[in-house]
Amino acid sequence: IPYEGGSELAVDLLAEKPNSVHCKNALKLGISRDAAKSISYACVPVDNSEVLTSEGWKYYSELSEGDSILSYNTQTDQIELDSILKIHHFENKEVFSASNTRDYFECTEEHRWFGKQRRGGKSVPRWFENKFVSFKEMNSEFNILMSAEYSKTNSNMTVEEARFLGWLLADGCYKWSGFSRNKKQGLNVKVTQSIQKYIKELEEDLENIPYTVFEKTIPSNGNTVRDYLIKPDYPRNLLIKLGVEGIPKHSVDWVKIVLGMSRECRDNFLHTFYLSDGHAGNRISQNYGKIHEAVSLALYLQGNRISITKHMTNKCSVITKHSTRYLTNQKLIKQSIGVKPTFCITTNNSTFILRQNKKFISITGNCLYGAAYPKLMKMLGLSDTEAKKMYEDFWDSVAPLKALRDDLTKAWEENNKSYIVGIDGRKIRV
Repeated sequence: IPYEGGSELAVDLLAEKPNSVHCKNALKLGISRDAAKSISYACVPVDNSEVLTSEGWKYYSELSEGDSILSYNTQTDQIELDSILKIHHFENKEVFSASNTRDYFECTEEHRWFGKQRRGGKSVPRWFENKFVSFKEMNSEFNILMSAEYSKTNSNMTVEEARFLGWLLADGCYKWSGFSRNKKQGLNVKVTQSIQKYIKELEEDLENIPYTVFEKTIPSNGNTVRDYLIKPDYPRNLLIKLGVEGIPKHSVDWVKIVLGMSRECRDNFLHTFYLSDGHAGNRISQNYGKIHEAVSLALYLQGNRISITKHMTNKCSVITKHSTRYLTNQKLIKQSIGVKPTFCITTNNSTFILRQNKKFISITGNCLYGAAYPKLMKMLGLSDTEAKKMYEDFWDSVAPLKALRDDLTKAWEENNKSYIVGIDGRKIRV
């Protein structure tokens, strides 16, 4: 059934005349038209974008409304648990890329990023303002906040177990075998370390774990290494505790294990992983795979901005931990890369954690499409009164849509808030 004024509204919105809904809201609130357009279709590409959930990285097709995710709280400067309120999908949106020598990401022009905008200059002292800025508005004075700390206190393991796991995943191996008469699954565990590296630290961590050690020389390079053959009870109990009994090392979802660690455990896990890898600095060389993804995420959740670049070998990459959490816009090259299917989500914190192409990880703003006034208040820096007024003025400006919304809401409530009836008569569960 056509709604009165629908045709006129469509012409008005498509023509982008001065009396469009965005201009009306801007004039009523005394803000810019761009700010009034914040109820936007801000999105990222479907093909290469993942969202960090409490269970790991998920693509658009794997997400559902209500899913538990991680997001950034702009008030506490912490990453915390959140949930997906809405998922938005648009089949054809123009997408832009931004790149420098290390970083590359893609989004629509309206997509929002949180960071600090440099203010002042000349006769006024320089200072920074924390705010959301659209990709289109980003300039050389804006720095994107890419990371923050995930201060989780409860943990799926002890600090000692986390340290052992770091050695095991970096320079260790294990293999499951058959079950014994006492119904315990067999397990062979070995950790190898060069005597020129961190033998002392490894043996300190193995002080209360039974093992035998063998020393050997590797013919190819002449290096002397020690093989620590770990008695199976301790590692078996740890792997059972983590819910990965019987699963080969390189098939375990280690990202999910990292998400279950406390901040202290992640710190110790990374410390021994660094030592075993042979680096005490800011780089880790690691083959692509599940362990690579877990270590990258562990570094990121400690509040580090990270970059992942290709090593000299195709199977290996270098994970670099940077000294700053921010990505500057000064050397970013922006360009349109055409039309793609896109999506975005709405969350309580107005942010989520994004990964693209398995390499670029950053905090990013969420979609405001369909946002209620508390979201507008947080995203646009409006007062409670201003945000409510913008929200109400928006719906007053689109009376046909408001009438349709009210009718659909009434029908949904009459159907026990279970479904609405589509134009073809079918029940649509909502």
